[in-house]
Amino acid sequence: MTIDYVGFEDALQAWLLGVTGLPKVFWEERDRINEAELRYWGLLNVLSDVNLGVDDVRYTPVAGAPPPGEDMDEQVAGQRLVTVSVRVKSRSQQADQTARYFLSKARTSLGSPLVREQYLQPFQIAVVRMAAFANLDFTEQRRRVSLSSMDVTFHTVAERVAQTTYIETVEVTSSYKDAEGNPIPSSLQLDDTPLP
Repeated sequence: MTIDYVGFEDALQAWLLGVTGLPKVFWEERDRINEAELRYWGLLNVLSDVNLGVDDVRYTPVAGAPPPGEDMDEQVAGQRLVTVSVRVKSRSQQADQTARYFLSKARTSLGSPLVREQYLQPFQIAVVRMAAFANLDFTEQRRRVSLSSMDVTFHTVAERVAQTTYIETVEVTSSYKDAEGNPIPSSLQLDDTPLP
């Protein structure tokens, strides 16, 4: 069972694009990045995915006449904490285009109920905590490049629905014997066969 990572990643990408005005935001695991064409951009990366407690499992009958072996829906759902590295990199020297400026806008936006409702709630995502903001500026080809980073932990849900079959009958057999060595009948109604 897994999180809907496509929906999760798309939601966070839309959030970072929408609140910062960055022209591009990339997921490091899935997107190709051609930095030479960009002046400033965002980077997202999943750092950890942790289960909270035990997943809930429920079975419900499928309506109609399903094929054999698919007469029950097995629904599994569990709580997850996903920590995401949110970074912005900028080659611009303008104060309103530094990585710190863009990431500060992103951080502040997560406090807004309207932003959370627009970008996160439709995908069952909630903000749990934001780690310290780090500025990691460096020099590249004799030019200052700003890089700012923060880790954000989100709460989300992992779900799975699959068809399975139910157990119609169960046969219980016993190989137990009484004190005289006689087999004890295979019965769930022990009162019908009292033990000596």
